Amino acid sequence: MLTLQEDASEIIEIQGPQEQAIVPASTWMRSPVGEGDLSNQDDRPLMGQVLQQMVRDKMTAFLMKGNFHKYRLIFALLHAHFAGLPKKPVENLVPGFVSKATDPADFFLAEYMHQNGFSSVTDRDAEGWTPLCYASLLGNPMLIYALLEHQADPNDAISQPSAFCHFASGTSGLQMCSFLGHNEALRQLIAHRADVTAVNGSGATALHWAAAGDNVEGIQILRTAGAGEGASDSLGCLAFEAACAAGSLDAIQELLHRVPAPLLTEGLQAGLLHGGASPEVVTTLVRARADVNAQRSIPLFSSMGLWYALLSWRHWWSPSPLSNYAYHHSGATPLMCSILTSSFQATAVLLAAGAKADIRNYRGKNAEELALEMSAPDHVLSALRSARESG
Repeated sequence: MLTLQEDASEIIEIQGPQEQAIVPASTWMRSPVGEGDLSNQDDRPLMGQVLQQMVRDKMTAFLMKGNFHKYRLIFALLHAHFAGLPKKPVENLVPGFVSKATDPADFFLAEYMHQNGFSSVTDRDAEGWTPLCYASLLGNPMLIYALLEHQADPNDAISQPSAFCHFASGTSGLQMCSFLGHNEALRQLIAHRADVTAVNGSGATALHWAAAGDNVEGIQILRTAGAGEGASDSLGCLAFEAACAAGSLDAIQELLHRVPAPLLTEGLQAGLLHGGASPEVVTTLVRARADVNAQRSIPLFSSMGLWYALLSWRHWWSPSPLSNYAYHHSGATPLMCSILTSSFQATAVLLAAGAKADIRNYRGKNAEELALEMSAPDHVLSALRSARESG
């Protein structure tokens, strides 16, 4: 995300010597390098030095090119970048700030507005973001409070989709705070009457975002404020499925006791499709009685069914991992879906839980045949073959 190459847009996660995957753009926002597991803690200050220079170079490059939107995004995410590191974030990149404010909140607001080139709390830039939207990424409750006290709209939302942050159009500051775990800022917004039931362009509510962000405290705050768990997004997914899709284990456990049995299997499928099916998530759902041999059956004229139908049709001349999944999903078991999404650690958990390897999907393929098509590792093919032969 900090490269100076203009055409770099995908994030590749190395998962093993022969395994890699493209991960969502929002992953880096939830997983700052300073909070990673280090075998040598002496590396942490060195990481901070390297990161500080990279961030400064990136922000300077954006300023020089006049790309103020991306500069503001990096500025708003500085504390996320430097979480767990001893180095301080890059400060005062835009010189000339002077303020006579004596109130700390007013001083902080004035500095924030100067560093981001805003003149009013109601400004909206060409990419559809307001000062409150950027401040919601930053998550400082004093700044949120100051903006709201200066008549910023507590329901401010971005008016265009953001590929950089993976947000749909209409994603509000409340939803951003819910996703990123900025819970004191979340309380400030709710206290100023932000709408906890509002949806963005993909139909997701703040509760969906809190679930995806593994923000258990945020889920509890939103519930208390009147957010219900029965709202579905535009693809028919509930907050529980959003948690499964993101692999948010704590949120899954928080929401689990309110989930009907059929939804457990849907959650498992969502995790497999979107990369959230870690061994821990799969084990949790299997122990809660998700059906490891259930075959997918999505109504054609549902939102999800139409989306899959379009992808399946496109698969004939423009194949991709997603179109391949859509082409084979009908009648597929969780075991098959783990193969189609290269979630091979989940494959092992499912086999251990009694998943059958001889079931065929509606294309007539079993898990082993799909694994051969996917060039799965030899140990996966061997495990599937053994499971099929043992019945």
